[in-house]
Formats: sequence, structure tokens, C-alpha cells
Amino acid sequence: MSNYDRDELIEEIGRGLMRLQSAVDDVDEAAAEYLGVNRTDLRCLGLVVTRGPMTAGELAEATRLTAGALTTALDRLERAGYARRVRDLADRRRVLVEPTDNFPAVAEEIWGETGKEMVDVLLGYSTDELVTAKNFVEQVVGLHVRHTALILEKKRKATGKPEADVRG
Repeated sequence: MSNYDRDELIEEIGRGLMRLQSAVDDVDEAAAEYLGVNRTDLRCLGLVVTRGPMTAGELAEATRLTAGALTTALDRLERAGYARRVRDLADRRRVLVEPTDNFPAVAEEIWGETGKEMVDVLLGYSTDELVTAKNFVEQVVGLHVRHTALILEKKRKATGKPEADVRG
């Protein structure tokens, strides 16, 4: 039996998630500064690293950037040496965006220690606790994806503009 008050615990978790979001935001800001790119560029790079090579259209949709804004971001990432555009070997008409071969080493410089420490934190939990944590993270991510769409729909309705014109 726990000594925690359930309502207080839920509030503490909510505040903790807000602190986590701010801390991740701070890391992203520092990483972008280290790389010499802006946060939008870093977000694009993060997507092609985590999801794999993507077309510019897929990346524009994932980031909700206009084609022009995405082209500018990709030009900056290419100049910085972190991403490149390559022909899709399966369909030569398509161009994919992917990280450069040297980016994993750069990523290790920035996030390697954090990753190792995160593994150490996770090793302190039982398998059942890790399953609970995994389920929680998946549910919270899903919640945020749904609410992003709801917020954008509210903005679209309020402005009367099509989705493409609501992009930032």
C-alpha cells in the first residue's frame, strides 16, 4: 500500500511532465546552438534520424512547414553537413532526405552521455515498471498527437483558412 494521495500524485506527475518538457526544450536549444542550426532545422534532422529517410513532402507534412520553409531548412542542414538529399534507389524520380554519414558521430558527442545515463536510470526499474512506463509514454505521445490535430483544426476554423495556410 502506498502513502501517496492519488490526486496529489497525479498533480505531481503533471508538474513533472511540464518540467521534463522544459528540460528537453533546453537540451534541444543547446544542441541546435552546438550544431550551428536553428530549432526548426534540428527538428527536421531529428525526424530523418528517428524515422529514416523521408521525401521533402513527407518531412513538410511531419513538421507542418511550407515547401519554401522546408527547402530553406534543408539547404541550411546540407551546408552544415548534417543532412543530404539523395535519389531514391527504388524510384529514381523521388528525392529522399537523410542524415549524412558523419552525423552519428556528431550526435554521439551531443546526446551520447545522456543516452548512457538514461539507460542507467531505466536499469533501476523492474520489468513490470518498465512496461508501465512504456505504456504511459505511448499513451502520452498519442494524446499529444491528437491534441496537436485538434488545436490546428480549431485554428483552421477560427481563421477560415485551409490547413496549408495555417502552417507556421
